[in-house]
Amino acid sequence: MEIGWRTTVLLVTGLPTLMAAIMSLLNAREALAARFFLALLIAWVMLTVPYIIGFAGAYAVFPWLTFAPFNTELWLGPLWLLTVRALTEESLPERWWLWLAPGLMQTLYYTGCFLLIGPEWGMGETAGAIKFAFSDAVHRPYIVPLETLAGLSLIAYASWESWRRIALYRAWIGDEHSNAERVDLFWLQIAGFAIIALALMWVAVDVAATLLGGLSYFTNFWFYSASGLVVLWLALQFLARSDRRFPKPNDEEHATLDESTKESAAVRLRLATLEAMVRDGGWHFDQDLTLGELARRLGTNSSTLSATLNAQEDTNFTSLINGLRVDAVCERLRSTTAGDAPNLLDLALDCGFGSKATFNRAFKRRTGRAPSEWLAQHHVQHRAD
Repeated sequence: MEIGWRTTVLLVTGLPTLMAAIMSLLNAREALAARFFLALLIAWVMLTVPYIIGFAGAYAVFPWLTFAPFNTELWLGPLWLLTVRALTEESLPERWWLWLAPGLMQTLYYTGCFLLIGPEWGMGETAGAIKFAFSDAVHRPYIVPLETLAGLSLIAYASWESWRRIALYRAWIGDEHSNAERVDLFWLQIAGFAIIALALMWVAVDVAATLLGGLSYFTNFWFYSASGLVVLWLALQFLARSDRRFPKPNDEEHATLDESTKESAAVRLRLATLEAMVRDGGWHFDQDLTLGELARRLGTNSSTLSATLNAQEDTNFTSLINGLRVDAVCERLRSTTAGDAPNLLDLALDCGFGSKATFNRAFKRRTGRAPSEWLAQHHVQHRAD
């Protein structure tokens, strides 16, 4: 019974993880990132397979299963980094697949050991003993330390690099997207911490195994149960956000215009009132409006538009768009009375805001008062009139 309930626990964390990951892929608007993330989850779930079948007694009955290619540690770091890059960049670098080379080499090594050591493609009656001998003589003393070092190095670098790219992306989207909070970068950072936590648990298990001369299935169970819960959480969080799209920095938005086009755009932007142009077009109601998209609609590029906005005191793209959204909210509220005033959050979302927190900050910055204070004062004045 002890083996049975442990096997059940591992299955209960592994199978829902795969189901959530597959559903994320089917629903994902970021299909490329979803593929990398699905591969990451599959790689981690595969790491638990030896312990699931070990608890079930498979290795005792079929010792030739030794070296079955379930080890996927070298896939984890690169797949996480590629997930982040697919979410935050317009396109991957030309040789992105080189990141997968260590994982592929690891899989090929274990596959070769599994099939080539022992008779009958490694599945003969004497294959188990031969594999054990090879493991004791070569694999454990030489390959395992290199494998662990490589895996931890890849995860460490991938964590650092993904964190750096998320920070750069946060800075970009804060300047160029009118509803940056909808992207939910906080979850992506928490997911990065979860990946690091898994790696640290892995280090702890390896150190404990070295000091204690190896760990049994029963001792390792707690590590794989905890890691399974973390990975299941990651899968469910990704599934909950699978219908969202991450805006991408687009090189075309920053393309250099010829001098005549640049000059005419600059003149037009200096002479025209940007707020009037945006208001007349109703562009501020678009929750996914970006600096690049607004520049395109104005017939200029991101650099020119950004420079024009930054030349104004306390003005940037976000403050311009959110200010117009606040004006739209106030205009609609002025036509209401205290009895029929709409829900403020619903009205804010309808006018282009992506969250209550952003609406409250922008409203106070534009009017000097919180929305509830402004509404109360407006209705008092409305009754007096």
